[in-house]
Amino acid sequence: MYPASFQSTGSGSLPGWGDIKGVISKLDYFKHLGVDVVWLSPIYKSPQVDMGYDIADYKDIDPRYGTLEDVDELIAGLHKRDMKLMMDLVVNHTSDQHDWFKRSRSSKDDPKRSWYHWQPAKYDEHGNRQPPNNWAMILGEAHSAWTWDEKTQEYYLALFTPEQPDLNWENPDVRAAVHDVLHFWLKRGASGFRMDVINHISKTPGYPDAPITSPGSKYQPGYKYYANGPRLHEWLQAMNREVLSKYDTITVGEMPFVRSEEEILKVVGAKRGELNMIFIFEMVDIDNDETGFRLTLRDWNTNEIKKIFNKWQTLMIDRNGWNSLFIENHGMISETYCCQHEVLTRIRQTTLAPCPATAATKTNTASSAPNSSASCRPPSPAQFTSTKAKSSGSATCHPASSPPSTKTSRPSTTGTRQAISIPVFTLESPPV
Repeated sequence: MYPASFQSTGSGSLPGWGDIKGVISKLDYFKHLGVDVVWLSPIYKSPQVDMGYDIADYKDIDPRYGTLEDVDELIAGLHKRDMKLMMDLVVNHTSDQHDWFKRSRSSKDDPKRSWYHWQPAKYDEHGNRQPPNNWAMILGEAHSAWTWDEKTQEYYLALFTPEQPDLNWENPDVRAAVHDVLHFWLKRGASGFRMDVINHISKTPGYPDAPITSPGSKYQPGYKYYANGPRLHEWLQAMNREVLSKYDTITVGEMPFVRSEEEILKVVGAKRGELNMIFIFEMVDIDNDETGFRLTLRDWNTNEIKKIFNKWQTLMIDRNGWNSLFIENHGMISETYCCQHEVLTRIRQTTLAPCPATAATKTNTASSAPNSSASCRPPSPAQFTSTKAKSSGSATCHPASSPPSTKTSRPSTTGTRQAISIPVFTLESPPV
């Protein structure tokens, strides 16, 4: 759920901004939908440079969302309805307003200096100051991933934006602090974490230059040296062993830039002791040209959806991993395709019955897909009037010419008027 736009009750500090009380007000509706775990995008204290993915305090809530007491009420309300809360954990980086980083940049001698990646400048043949390597910033590819700090005369690594400095996981104190954050939320009643870019936490020592894959650009995609780095599995196993295994938890890792079956199975294999699931970025990047920078678009056809789902479903069954079925990852806009007639038709032809449509949809998708031949909506509570309908507990897509039914039929591979089960969807605004 994207809480900022979901429901505002006025209990937060910013009028019109969604708040925790707004989420609480719809818990019965979630129960009707068949939801068993609610994942919230970050609600921690944050300057909101990156919509909360720049965290200034892992143990407090941004006042625009409410208070810690509101979160306690939310957790209690979820548990009362046999549902759970998944927090969004962002520990590859912090906000530059986090106390850890304020201390780190205050002096080269501060004990927290080594909690982040600091490096001296390089100089070209003309004596001009240059960053330590040629890595491009992920959310601004024309810029370096390194930001100059005038006070201490060194660069710090910030892969996403200058306001989001990367934590140095090589420092055991950093790992201990992250474990402490996990304990804090699990003891409070949270049941797990969606872990943001968790595969970026281990950087290749020495910060080598990235290969030139975008000629003409000063800075290059550097993910070869920070995606699934040399100590990733060691640190994930330690996190599981020392924290996660002590509770009844569910974990989903965000792992961009990785397509290797072996690397992915190392993270989600049943006996690996790392994470339960990850978001398979082959699905997220279906429209992305891998030879260029992030979000470099390419043409794609809907049959690729079937191939991707089929590939990973089969692999996980054969190799004892846990797959995640999804299309949307915190705000990606691909869900606007979910009700396009061609996509639904192609998905129905998949060999993965009885779950041919595993698409994420917003409650307001119909308005955001102007050329759609169908209307997308989650069922209203009134639709769950029969035991059969209630057992479905999922959103449905109905052809525009057909009114919503109080019954949900089993998806088939023929015809165009049956309801299609969609087990995962993101709510960005409340039901009307």
